[in-house]
Amino acid sequence: MPNIKLVKFTKQDFNDYYSLVSNEQVMAMITERALSFEEAKRNFNHFVIRNEQFEHFGNYKVYDSDTGEILGSGNLKVNEKRLDEAEIGYMLLPSYWG
Repeated sequence: MPNIKLVKFTKQDFNDYYSLVSNEQVMAMITERALSFEEAKRNFNHFVIRNEQFEHFGNYKVYDSDTGEILGSGNLKVNEKRLDEAEIGYMLLPSYWG
C-alpha cells in the first residue's frame, strides 16, 4: 500500500505531469485524448504560475512518499472571476484505478 502524499507541482515536476496527460486511458474522460508535449508544457507552465499565487488552491502531485512514484494528480482550482467558487479534479494512473 503506497504512503500517499500530495504536494503542489513545481517546475521540476513536468515529467510526472506529462506521464499523466500523455496517457490515453487517463485522459479519456477528461479531454477524450492524450495531450501533445506542447499542449502539456503550456498547461503545466500556466498552472505552476497559479500554484504560486494561491496558498491552498492549485495543482497537486499525488505520489508515494516511500518510492517517489507518481500515482496521479489532484487540483483545487478557484474561479478567478468568482472567488467564492472552486472546482475539484483528479487524475490517476490506470494501475491505481479500482
